[in-house]
Amino acid sequence: FAYMQEHLAHPLVFAFYVLGTLAVCFHFGNGLFGIAIHWGIATGRRAQRAAARIGFAVALVLALVGLNSLLGFVGRGVHLFEKHATDANPTITDAGPR
Repeated sequence: FAYMQEHLAHPLVFAFYVLGTLAVCFHFGNGLFGIAIHWGIATGRRAQRAAARIGFAVALVLALVGLNSLLGFVGRGVHLFEKHATDANPTITDAGPR
């Protein structure tokens, strides 16, 4: 983790990782669309449009997750699903031996 933090602190390296992450996510989403067409899953025009939208949605979600992980290495990630310490209910942490 510390190695990646130091590595991604350089702006050009960070930009390279961002471009790589976006390219991989696009390639995967486009590949899902291509598989749906070539394997006969999406044969009609409407089905192909739906497959394209699904592929784009998958690529978008993966890109957001990937970019958030890169931002997490430099301390700027978005923590949507974490509870803050003030939100948690107070509990007894040391109840003694049972």
